[in-house]
Amino acid sequence: MFQIEQFIESIFPSQKPPQQPVTTETPASAEDEAKLRADKDEAKWDLIYMGLAIVSILVIITVFMVSPLPDPCDPCYPWSVALGNDSQIRRRL
Repeated sequence: MFQIEQFIESIFPSQKPPQQPVTTETPASAEDEAKLRADKDEAKWDLIYMGLAIVSILVIITVFMVSPLPDPCDPCYPWSVALGNDSQIRRRL
């Protein structure tokens, strides 16, 4: 089992992220803090808008897929009269 892992590791070496010291510093100034807050707020609203766009596109596609389409060859359909099929409509009435 160890040989298989060693072989896979030789083909795909594991990547280790660079170690960065974890700091919990406060922003240097009130401007930096306001900028960080504005960036976070903007990122939140970007996420909300993208989610709404995806949901609305899915709803539109679902409505088009589920709703029945009219039969254009049906003589009772409104554009049949414009195409000259009104004689068939009169026979039905």
